[in-house]
Amino acid sequence: MNENDATVKFPSDAEFLAELDIEAGWPPRFRVRRVEKESGESSHDQLKHGSVGAAFDASTRQARIQAAIRSPKVKPQLIGRWSVLGVHRLNAPTEAYGDDERVRVCIFNYTRNTLVDVFLTNGAVDELVQGLAYQHPESAMEVAQAIAIARSHPELVTRVKELVPQGILRVPTRPESIGCGHRCIEVFFTEPNDPHREARVLFSALVDLTLQQVVSLGSCRCDDKSYGSRNQPNR
Repeated sequence: MNENDATVKFPSDAEFLAELDIEAGWPPRFRVRRVEKESGESSHDQLKHGSVGAAFDASTRQARIQAAIRSPKVKPQLIGRWSVLGVHRLNAPTEAYGDDERVRVCIFNYTRNTLVDVFLTNGAVDELVQGLAYQHPESAMEVAQAIAIARSHPELVTRVKELVPQGILRVPTRPESIGCGHRCIEVFFTEPNDPHREARVLFSALVDLTLQQVVSLGSCRCDDKSYGSRNQPNR
C-alpha cells in the first residue's frame, strides 16, 4: 500500500483517542456525535447487515420454534429438560437461490446432553443434526439462569450482592471434573463500572446447567485469604 495514496487515510493516535468517549466507562466506546443523536444514524462506516444471520421479529421467531418442536422428527429429541438456544436465518432471498427461507433452530437437551440443530425450509422441517455441548454459544437465558444460581449460593450471596455479573459458556473436558462435557456458564462478578479504569473481577463461579448448581467457585481478589484457590463449594 502506498502511504501517499490520498484515498487511504488512517487516523493518528491523537485523532483516534479524541473519538473515544472517556466518560462512558469500560469497554471503550466511540463518542456519539450531535448529528447522530438527532438523526439516530451513525456517520461512521458500518457493516451492512443483510437477512443472513439477522434476528427475526418475535412472531416469526416463535413460529419457526413452534414448527421445529412440533415436528414428529424432533419430538423424540425433546424428552427431558431442554431449551431453545437460538434461531438463525441461513440465507437471503436472491435470484440465485430463489425465495426459499432456510432457518436453523438450535435446541439443547440438558437431560441427554445433546445439541439438536433443526433445519427448516419455508417453515417445514427437512433435516435434523445432533451436536455436542460446546457447539453453540451461550444463550441470554442460560446466562441469566446461571447468574441467579450463582448469586443465591450461600458462599457468594453476601459477597456479590453489589457486584456486576457477566457470563460465558465453558464446557469442562477433564474426566475428573464435575460436569465434564456439560454446558456450564462461568459467571464473573466485577466491581461496579468505573469510567476511569477497567473493572476488576472479584469472584467467579462455574454453574453447571445440567446439574443446576455451582460446581466450583473462587475469589479473584489477591487480599482474600479465605479463598486461596478455586474450590468445590460446600453442599
